Amino acid sequence: MPITGRDAKWVLFGAIDLRTPRRVVLVRHRAGQAAAQAFLCALRRYRSTGWLSLLTNRASAHTAPQTQALADRLHIRFVWLPRQAPELSPMDQLWRELKRLIAAKRQMASIDALAAMPRPGF
Repeated sequence: MPITGRDAKWVLFGAIDLRTPRRVVLVRHRAGQAAAQAFLCALRRYRSTGWLSLLTNRASAHTAPQTQALADRLHIRFVWLPRQAPELSPMDQLWRELKRLIAAKRQMASIDALAAMPRPGF
């Protein structure tokens, strides 16, 4: 069977409000600047006043000038994680556990079928 080398994936953007332990999550089918910017807008809708600080990595979608300009307009400041240090990100720890519970050792016909599968406890 030919292997394309391109696994299907969905992209999760997420943030944890340290004051209220609530999470903001946005699921996108594609990664990139548009998805990162949609997440910034979702964050601003979640908390409408004051400056927000977002601990994040230096992915190109985050460092893009258009994303930086939007963040500034929305009063969101980026706090950059050191390169190659996902263990410092609280969200990466949460994603690791979710991936283990949801997707590990499961083969489905498509990623959409995996996403539609009921999950006890969620």
